[in-house]
Amino acid sequence: MFQSLLHHINRTARWAVMAMVWLWGSTAAVAQINTENMLYMGRSAIAAEDYLTAIRYFNRIIEVKPHLYQPYYYRAYAKFALEDYRGAEADCNQAMSINPFATDVRPLRGICRIRLGNYAGAADDYTMCLANAPDDANFRYNRALCRLEDKDTERAASDMDTLLRRHPDFYRAYAVRAQTELMRGDTLAGLAWIDRLLARKPDNADAWAFKGRHALAVKQYADADSMLTRAITLAPDRYEDHLARALARHGLNRFDDAIADYDRTIDLVPEHFAAHYNRGLLLALIGEDNKAIADFSYVIGVEPDNTLAIYNRALLRQQTGDYRGAAADYTTLLKTYPNFLYGYAARAECRRKMGDIKGALNDESRVARANLDMMFGKRSRYPVKKVRLESDHNLEHYNQLVNTEADDSAGTAVSRILSDELFGRVQNKRTDRQMLPPMALSLRQATADRSYRPPLFLSEVGHLAEETKQPHLALRSVLPADEETTGQPTDDGNASHQRWAAHSLIQAIKATDGYDYAGALEWLKTALQANDATHADTLMCTLQTATIAWRGATSATTADSHAPEQPTTSVTCTQALALMQRLKVPESMKAVMAYNMGCLYAAQQDMVHAESAFTKAIEADQDLGEAYYNRGLIRLSNGQSQEALTDLSMAGQLGLYKAYSIMKQAKKP
Repeated sequence: MFQSLLHHINRTARWAVMAMVWLWGSTAAVAQINTENMLYMGRSAIAAEDYLTAIRYFNRIIEVKPHLYQPYYYRAYAKFALEDYRGAEADCNQAMSINPFATDVRPLRGICRIRLGNYAGAADDYTMCLANAPDDANFRYNRALCRLEDKDTERAASDMDTLLRRHPDFYRAYAVRAQTELMRGDTLAGLAWIDRLLARKPDNADAWAFKGRHALAVKQYADADSMLTRAITLAPDRYEDHLARALARHGLNRFDDAIADYDRTIDLVPEHFAAHYNRGLLLALIGEDNKAIADFSYVIGVEPDNTLAIYNRALLRQQTGDYRGAAADYTTLLKTYPNFLYGYAARAECRRKMGDIKGALNDESRVARANLDMMFGKRSRYPVKKVRLESDHNLEHYNQLVNTEADDSAGTAVSRILSDELFGRVQNKRTDRQMLPPMALSLRQATADRSYRPPLFLSEVGHLAEETKQPHLALRSVLPADEETTGQPTDDGNASHQRWAAHSLIQAIKATDGYDYAGALEWLKTALQANDATHADTLMCTLQTATIAWRGATSATTADSHAPEQPTTSVTCTQALALMQRLKVPESMKAVMAYNMGCLYAAQQDMVHAESAFTKAIEADQDLGEAYYNRGLIRLSNGQSQEALTDLSMAGQLGLYKAYSIMKQAKKP
């Protein structure tokens, strides 16, 4: 009996142990699924450029499973996009300490180190990358740039020679070789490398700009003008080339043409200091005094202590009869330069013109007591070929043009080719001409820094918001990142008080806001299958599905070569379009439905159907600014400039103020 009881106990214990093992395994499986889902949602947040939300997701994974390297890597990526390079490097270090063989981490850490100025460390990272991928041109190119920054011209040149032997059409390498020769002081060899590049690729704007800047540095103004003109023809929207050509044309005494280049520079970069200052000088030379005063006033508004701009404006105000303004400018100058005797003499003249005899006598007495014979006299303007540095505020240089380049030797500064763009950015490269996304239901509140118009509140949306007690439910074309409203979908516990279809739709919206697209699609499926689902529910579910499809399509097309692999969704644009085309759409929803179809067509690069859909959206709702904006971008890319500007103007009028920036960029020189 004792043996029988012992057998029973042992058998029971075995079952208990087996049950515990099964339970533990089941719990681990669920945790694994949640971890993968959290990673997916974090990567989706990165794809949507919602980096703060992404970091929160990865933080949660790290708290539970600190032995995984992926969340550290993805969090590093998000931190880099937020320009937290030190934090990103630390996360990369942690990821590599967990998995030294993770080859995708080193390129990211290399770029972080570049941003932190640790070029030697970055070069070491790229050396390790090349050990695994010796034929990767980008790794070798970036290592050469790091070595160039550390003045290691020999090894930088060796890297580029190796790269060109393996990839003779990697055109940027020729420019780097030219740079190495210039840094060695061999200008002829540097130009020979640029000529090799032009022999292979004669339409390379960078090469022509390179040669033009060098010609400008050695005062070969005619050659500089010709080469920079070629560069501008190939790439008309680079303000640096217009600025350099303006200096060349000033050297040729072609003042009107130089002013036109400064005009174009200011069109492209309205806040450009040197362009305003130099244009002011040239306008004064040709007698456009009031316009020159406006330019100097702009410079003074940006830099209130810019004495040379104040001096030039004082001279011009005095010349145009604004004696009160001129006297005020001279007073400002004299506070900084109390021994500037010409300033007292000029202010005395202005005060006499104003009727301030006492003030004029005080200024004249100051000059007389110094026993000077007005050696400076009233200065006349004349075209000078000298160019001063932006930091030079010597009053003797008041009529010299500003050069924004540093005063470097051997033409290095004017021929410099290193820039952030050549290093390559890790985050998604989204241009200013990115289309607005489709309309979707969201529970997020728009943040104050968004310049888009308020969200749409259609009757269908209002009814659903009232029924589900969700005060912030709205239809939006932008899903803004918001610290307070972003998070995982949660069950609000009110299912018993709501229609099941509406409840499921709300859960789908929460999942979409949290980038859980797989979960959102499951809730949308539940909503559509619910017995109490209305036609309005079906419409809203379809709109939400369209947004998820759009997110998947755009995530796949905007990731660059350095970015972490972006998630995709299980629903395609084609499937979403098919759903939308089968629906009977009420008048109130036609504009939004057509707009969303346009977004999906655009995501598929079908711009003909996209433009047509946006046109239908505008016909249904003439106040739908998003449709004007997206159609304007399509027309701009098709060369329909006038039609595009009309659309963008209308979008700006309707509250999409970013349209005005696009319009400014699109204007022809």
